Amino acid sequence: MTITHQGENGITKDSLARHKLVILADEAHHFNVSTRSKKANQEGLSWEHLLDEIRELNSDNKQLEFTATIDLHNPDIYHKYQEKIIAQYDLSHFINDGYSKKVYRLQANNSDENKMLNAVLLSQYRKHIAQNMGIPDFKPVILFKSNTIAESKAINETFLNMIDNLSAESLQQFVQNQNRSTQSEALSLAYKYWLNQDFGAVVTELKHDFSKLTTINANDSGSKDILDDESISRKLNSLESPDNPIRSVFAVAKLSEGWDVLNLFDIVRIGEKNIKPKDTNAEAQLIGRGARYDPFVYQGKKSYIRRFDDRKPEIQLLERLYYHTINDPQYLENLRKSLDAIDLPVNEDTQYKVFTAKVKSSFKRTKAFKTWEYLLQQSH
Repeated sequence: MTITHQGENGITKDSLARHKLVILADEAHHFNVSTRSKKANQEGLSWEHLLDEIRELNSDNKQLEFTATIDLHNPDIYHKYQEKIIAQYDLSHFINDGYSKKVYRLQANNSDENKMLNAVLLSQYRKHIAQNMGIPDFKPVILFKSNTIAESKAINETFLNMIDNLSAESLQQFVQNQNRSTQSEALSLAYKYWLNQDFGAVVTELKHDFSKLTTINANDSGSKDILDDESISRKLNSLESPDNPIRSVFAVAKLSEGWDVLNLFDIVRIGEKNIKPKDTNAEAQLIGRGARYDPFVYQGKKSYIRRFDDRKPEIQLLERLYYHTINDPQYLENLRKSLDAIDLPVNEDTQYKVFTAKVKSSFKRTKAFKTWEYLLQQSH
């Protein structure tokens, strides 16, 4: 990445040095590779090194960087920027001020197939809430995120077969069984709603809204950049349009950045293998993008800020993004670190209040406490 070779009609150090430059660097968190990696810095193998070199050619050169996810928890990055930040409006402030959806983590112990059906029921419940409130053209979208393209395509087929094979009896039994064991506030609300509906009509509706025609696999473009594939990118970038029928998207990692979507309300993590910190970094970025607010019309007015924070939980579902995680301790810890790194606050989705109590050391030595501790470990 170092400027060493000069070609005919090419840009040279001398030509750059004769001009005063202002460098505008968007998504600037990508330009800190050298700061994070001493090897990259020594070998000059990064855009950060190249931009530093260009900037130093003229003392009047300036560089303005823009990012919503600067990792100030990293000591080296903090030291680099601590006296250079002009304006800071972190993602946490953006969310707390109401300019985005609230983000909730829905931890699921179910199989992938059950997680997908739960997401469909929650999404369709959200659509019904909007219809009952007179909100037009409210179309919530689900993203199913896998580890590999092969896995994504396979789970896409599983999903379509699952919807195709639904019956009123099987769906009713599923909802009844899930309702008895769920700890999720959101799913509990959805189950109670569906248990009061005609399951025959519900199945017909789900088969219409979640068919092959309303599903897109973002991996179909092969080696090409997904946003360079005209047919797929057109569908992915117009999801808010009433004329766009897509309700479910299957993808791996191509939509973490560069994808602008407002009506994404559920992200479902598929698969529990090969979980690495870099995977959760991409997922944290994706959650941040999915948190963007959907400015729907309610009572004749469009709002660009949340307005249901003080309403009933079921109404708040219209302004919440749910991330359905896998139940893997290492994955959850990596995800927590990744979310902290971009300062993204995530709420826990539970219908139970959690209280913390301190236990005296003397009680911890009792047989009763040791028995309870053993049973707790066995349950996990």
